[in-house]
Amino acid sequence: MRIYRGLFIALVLFSSGCFTTMQPPVRPRGEILVGEERAAFLKELRDRRAKVKSARALLRAMVKQNEERYRYRYALAFTDPDFLRLDVLPLNNAFPLGVFAATEKRQVLLQVPEKKAIVSESYTNLLERVTGLPLPEKDFPWLVLGILPVTDEYDLTREDGKLVFLSKNKRYRAVMTEPDLQMTSLEIRDPFQEQLHAQITYEYGTDAGAMPRKLLLSFPRYEAEGNIRITSLTMNPELQESLFELLIPEDYSVIMK
Repeated sequence: MRIYRGLFIALVLFSSGCFTTMQPPVRPRGEILVGEERAAFLKELRDRRAKVKSARALLRAMVKQNEERYRYRYALAFTDPDFLRLDVLPLNNAFPLGVFAATEKRQVLLQVPEKKAIVSESYTNLLERVTGLPLPEKDFPWLVLGILPVTDEYDLTREDGKLVFLSKNKRYRAVMTEPDLQMTSLEIRDPFQEQLHAQITYEYGTDAGAMPRKLLLSFPRYEAEGNIRITSLTMNPELQESLFELLIPEDYSVIMK
């Protein structure tokens, strides 16, 4: 079994037969927010993100394409800004099928059943092999937690009583409630062709300020859908850097990217 037979196995294995439906380019709509009002919302998002220094979570994931369903567990750990680890686990035991780790210096993907390691010192799509989501590793944990990567490069509009954040490169279109800025949905697009890759709808608990408990996923290009359930979450734990520095076993073959 290959490591990328993970959360979105169907997307990888059946991509040669995917349905590539072009969507119209996304553009800002509704009331455009500028000046102090826009700046205040962006500051609130930055302040909220600044409160999160690290996190550990256990995830249960399912994807469905055609009549096939695939289920896996994931163990997620990250520290802001540069360290991420994602272990792929079967449903009923703790022996990993694979491990992805990223630091500021390199990315490593261990494909355990094949005894293979893929190593890169620059950005690649290694994380996408594990998750199926076309996200940079620096953005992935934040979006799982329903936190938008915040820069000044966003257009902000108010549409149908909600706030819409559209990144300048058109990669992300996030819809949030007002005034609590709880992200309810996210579109992920190819920033070059503006093609819709994935849609995420967030479900929350009843507590004020709660993190998402479930992510509903849709992949229009592949006519696939799925979900991620957050079954355990610890915010701001103490995590050692050694957790993210994977040692490659001697009997593994190594591929440099």
